[in-house]
Amino acid sequence: MIEAFIALLFLAVMGYLWFRSKDKKVWKKVVYSILGIFAFLAFIVITIGDSEATVQQNLDEELEKNEKLTANISELEESNSNLQDEFADLESTIIALNEEITTIENEHEKLQKNYESLQKKKKELKEDYKSVEEENELLAENIEQLKDEKASLKKKLEEKEASPTSSASTQNKSTSGAKSSENNNNSTSSNSAQASSSSTTSNDYSEESETDSCDIKGSNSGIYHVPGSTYYNQTKNVAQWFCSTTDAENAGYRAPKR
Repeated sequence: MIEAFIALLFLAVMGYLWFRSKDKKVWKKVVYSILGIFAFLAFIVITIGDSEATVQQNLDEELEKNEKLTANISELEESNSNLQDEFADLESTIIALNEEITTIENEHEKLQKNYESLQKKKKELKEDYKSVEEENELLAENIEQLKDEKASLKKKLEEKEASPTSSASTQNKSTSGAKSSENNNNSTSSNSAQASSSSTTSNDYSEESETDSCDIKGSNSGIYHVPGSTYYNQTKNVAQWFCSTTDAENAGYRAPKR
């Protein structure tokens, strides 16, 4: 580039000398013209050389840039390929996770149905347990009643067995006053029977009048039974009679659970 500038400067000087040499000799003009032509040709050669060098340098730079771009493109293509592989792996993982979620949801639905079924069975068993508990309470009452009846029958049997022995010994000791004793005994028995009959009638009337107005039975287990209920007739061992369910509840009794 500097050489081209020098050649251009020389050409300018030669042109100046040419225009100043009008009054000079011919041979000087020829020399100046030849020098000017050579300077012009040198300028062209130098300019073309510089241009080619510049073009070559630019070409080399562009080729280097192209190589760098090619390398970058290769790296990007490789990265893109890796990303495609990772994306495919992620898609496979997502599909597997969705299938696992579906399986878990199905298992949860089955477990929920089993839980609801077990809760229903638990409720039914609880109701059955309450029913059995009430039946056990009634059976306990019946057992107590049967024990009382057994004791009463045993006592009556003992009295009945002792009665013939006593009458036989009495007959052996005193035979002379048998008729008078018999008459006295008959009279006493008649009076006792009348008194017993009167007492029984009175008690029956009292109980009947009580049950007519207050017919709710309160059992020993703390349960009251109203007329027409399931265990009303089976409840024999009555601890207390009530005229209303309110009176029974106020006294601490409760209704049967079923």
